[in-house]
Amino acid sequence: MIRQYVEDFGRELGDQAPKSSVTRATNLMQEAGVSLGLFIGALQDAKKTTQKRSGNIQKPGPAGLAQKNKMAYFFSVLEDQLGLRETATTGADEARDDRSPGHRGA
Repeated sequence: MIRQYVEDFGRELGDQAPKSSVTRATNLMQEAGVSLGLFIGALQDAKKTTQKRSGNIQKPGPAGLAQKNKMAYFFSVLEDQLGLRETATTGADEARDDRSPGHRGA
């Protein structure tokens, strides 16, 4: 079931590695520990978000094709929706927490 969705979305989003994308999606579902229904909903939402923001995607499609490769962005959105993606500020917040009060750095 996941394979069908990812392959269909991949055709629309310029996927260059459909087998790897199916494996990645399956692994994300397992890592997130969500039901199939919830995961399919997240896939659909990630696709909508990717299409809505596709003007910002810079990676071109394979040589000779005008279509952009949007799959990397799609998976980033999917990871965000599943709560699997750490934000860039998380690391900075942790570093700040490790400092003693009043520490101003060198």
